[in-house]
Amino acid sequence: MKKLKLLPLLAFLPLLLLAPLNVNGDIISRTEPSAIIHVPDDFATIQEAINNATPGDMIFVSSGRYYERVVINKTVMLVGENRETTIV
Repeated sequence: MKKLKLLPLLAFLPLLLLAPLNVNGDIISRTEPSAIIHVPDDFATIQEAINNATPGDMIFVSSGRYYERVVINKTVMLVGENRETTIV
């Protein structure tokens, strides 16, 4: 009877090893961006950066408060400088 209870656990354990671990909440990307756009250096707003980006670009948002409505309508990476100090 103990063997029957242990079998599902043993079957599930290898799946945990296959899952990528991300302890600190950083986004792990397996592809390099085609271009890196900096906000506010390249564009004043996040939306301007998105509008001018091409699919595959990374939009790097410097620390600060950004009061805007953001619509992401293409495949881009949106990365903040710091999760505590980059506020949208």
